[in-house]
Amino acid sequence: RYDAGLIIAPGNEKGYLALDSVYAIEAPDWSSFVEIVDDLVENKSDNTFKLIALDTIDELISIAIKKTLQVHFQRKGEKVDTINQAMGGYSAGQVYVQDIVNNQLARLENAGYGLFFIGHCKLKTIKKQGDSSEEDGYQQLTGTLDGRFESIFADKADIICTINVEREVDNGHVTGTQRYLYFRSDGF
Repeated sequence: RYDAGLIIAPGNEKGYLALDSVYAIEAPDWSSFVEIVDDLVENKSDNTFKLIALDTIDELISIAIKKTLQVHFQRKGEKVDTINQAMGGYSAGQVYVQDIVNNQLARLENAGYGLFFIGHCKLKTIKKQGDSSEEDGYQQLTGTLDGRFESIFADKADIICTINVEREVDNGHVTGTQRYLYFRSDGF
């Protein structure tokens, strides 16, 4: 049932346009995101949504950071350029972002919606301390968000899955595709 899910596309994310038969709504900035959450929470009985997907969490954090910089300016009367400078520094800007994002996610969860987070990933080279050569270390597929922001979502997730699509190319033409799903280890 495709009417059981809603995609919220924060910031500049438009990936939902490549999907058929989905309900999606854009939230270009933090205020519009909060308005969407307000509507979903206040009018839960008026819709059929069971699952809310955030596509992407990278863009959600981006609009939350912009909001944090605006709030800093309103409170302090000074413009800052980075989240590290916001709210007096010493990680206060990052903590503010965590708080406002967590607050909105909690509102959706408390209203009874299931949450599905979509994020971008990258290859990261992991090296042991002291290794200096380029050959040392190994590649790991990881999220693009800073660890502090990624934990907002990872700490709430029952399942974390990284999807990797590998394409076989011959003479510039794709001849095959393999999809791999990697699930977060449970630590055992």
